[in-house]
Amino acid sequence: MKHSSDPTTGKALRHVTSVILVLVGLVNIAPVAGVLSASMLSDAYGIASPDGDLLILMRHRALLFGIVGGLLLVSAFRRHLQSAAILSGMISMSGFIALTLIAGEHGEKIHRIMLIDMAATIALAIAVALHYRDGHAAPASRR
Repeated sequence: MKHSSDPTTGKALRHVTSVILVLVGLVNIAPVAGVLSASMLSDAYGIASPDGDLLILMRHRALLFGIVGGLLLVSAFRRHLQSAAILSGMISMSGFIALTLIAGEHGEKIHRIMLIDMAATIALAIAVALHYRDGHAAPASRR
């Protein structure tokens, strides 16, 4: 059985971690299109087309998702950013999950988003385990 000190295993762990980060990054970056379209926000969340202050808040929310998703995507290829990216992704998604569960009543589309966030949060937890299993065995210059 190979251990994480084995270069082949370490490389495989880093590759799987990167794939997870790309997939979760894409999930998080998808809502950024809502910055440009109120109808996309309406369709995505199953709400009446937002306008005024609510539209500003929803567009800002979409922009923040773009930042989190972008950080996750970049961290897939810049290992030194992975801890910050994973933490920000987990806080964002687990916060949404908690708020949804606390609210109790919510629409079908919000429920679907919550389930996607649950799956993505589990994926990030796996990435954390792989990231730290691979550990800090590689010199900092190789990360």
